[in-house]
Amino acid sequence: MHKSFIAIFSVLLSLFIFTHASAVTTYKWVDTDGSMVYSQHPPAEGVAFEKIKTRSPSRSNNTDNSGETSSARNSILEDKAKKDKDDILSKEMAKNEETRKKNCELAKKALQFYQVQRRWKDEEGNVKSLTDDERKVKIEESKENVKEFCE
Repeated sequence: MHKSFIAIFSVLLSLFIFTHASAVTTYKWVDTDGSMVYSQHPPAEGVAFEKIKTRSPSRSNNTDNSGETSSARNSILEDKAKKDKDDILSKEMAKNEETRKKNCELAKKALQFYQVQRRWKDEEGNVKSLTDDERKVKIEESKENVKEFCE
C-alpha cells in the first residue's frame, strides 16, 4: 500500500511539474525604433511591456490541428494587421495632403484670375466675360475654396 501511494504521488507530481513547466511567459513591448518585440526575458527598466502566457511546444509527436493558436501568435498577427492598417492609413493621408495642396494652388489661381480678369478667351478662342454680379459670385466661391483647401 505504501509503495502504491508513493507511485501515485510520483506520477501526480510529475504531471504537475510537466504542466507547470509547459507554461511560458512571453514579454511584448515596443522598442525605440517602433518595432514590436517579443521575448522570454523582460525589457529594460522603465519600458512598458505586456505579459503573454503561452504554452511551450509539446515534446510528443502528437499534433493538435484543432485550430487553436497560442495567444502570442494571435498577438503577433494582430500587431502586424494593425501595422499594415497604419501604413495604409499613412499613405492615404499623404496622398490626401498632396491633393489638398494641389487644390489649394488651383483655388488661389482661380481667386487671382477672377480678381484681376474680367474677360478671357476660351479653348476655341472666343472672348468670354462676366458681369459684375457673376464676377463677385466667382470671387466669393474662390475665397471659400481657398479657405477649404489652404487652411
